[in-house]
This record gives sequence, structure tokens and C-alpha cells, in this order.
Amino acid sequence: MAGPSAPSEGVDNIGAATWAHSLKAVKRGGVLVINGITTGHAAETDLLRIFVEQIDIRGTIMGTLEEMNAMMQFVIRNNIEPEVGAVVPMIGAREAIRDMVEGRTRGKTVFTR
Repeated sequence: MAGPSAPSEGVDNIGAATWAHSLKAVKRGGVLVINGITTGHAAETDLLRIFVEQIDIRGTIMGTLEEMNAMMQFVIRNNIEPEVGAVVPMIGAREAIRDMVEGRTRGKTVFTR
């Protein structure tokens, strides 16, 4: 279960690989938003935690500019930094994308010119 310093809001854009951790990270009465499934769309869920802790789960694909600005402010306010797993020149994009699709990456893959 989440500790006393758990956030009331969480965002999961990874999917199956991080779902259990994301769910545990949200405190009672909090909201967990999922907006991506880069590691898969099917994840086992602790239903007991969801209803006992009264956690709201929301999914979103796109949003307004205002919502994007609010998300960026959330990221800045909470000092969230993405994990960069690889920096790849565009010439290596085909292999890097294959690695992402096959689940052999960790963190974000950044493509450069």
C-alpha cells in the first residue's frame, strides 16, 4: 500500500510493465490517469486496492492545449524527469523502434538528427 507521502494523482503512460507500481503509488481517494500502453495493453489489476482506497482510474488519448499546459505544470511542480534509456540517431530508428515494439527498451528513446 502507498505510504503517507504518496501523491493523490498519478499518470501512467507505459502500461503493463508499470501498472502495478502506478496503482500502488496513488494515495486513498487519488486519481490514476493512463495515457499510453508502450509495454502492452493488458495488465493485472488489484481490484481490492481500487475500491478500498477509493482510487479513480481515468484513461485519455488526447486533450486540449489547456489540459496539456496543466499536465506540464504538474510535471514541473513535482520535479518529474523522464528516464532516457537511449539516444539514437535517425539512421538507427528502424532498429530502435523494433526494440520498443518488442519490449527491449527501458525509459524513453530519443531520436536525433
